[in-house]
Amino acid sequence: MIMKGQFFIIATVVIIAAMILLMQYLFDFGKTDLTLLEELNEPDYIAMVKSGFITGINASLTTGGCGRLDADLAEMKDYYKRSLIAKGIGFNASFDTDDCPTEIDVEFNLTTNKFHSVTDFSYP
Repeated sequence: MIMKGQFFIIATVVIIAAMILLMQYLFDFGKTDLTLLEELNEPDYIAMVKSGFITGINASLTTGGCGRLDADLAEMKDYYKRSLIAKGIGFNASFDTDDCPTEIDVEFNLTTNKFHSVTDFSYP
């Protein structure tokens, strides 16, 4: 009788260990990588940010001229940084407004742990 009890305990431990290993293996299949979704939307974000900067530069030059442009660009940069970080995307931008209004250079980058893009353009 003693052997049957020991076998039952050992078999129970082995079955529980096998179930734990199986659950751990299957758990990895259920993980969702949200950065993959953002990576697929990267071209949309690049176009959105570029369009936003162009619209902002147009509005700034129309209302305040070159004197207001640096402050408006800094405000747009902060806005995009806050809204994109909420989606897990790092954002940074730099501007060259020395030749305003004939040429304004904008460079920005989007970064996650899976992608990094750098976009630069000149206005107009």
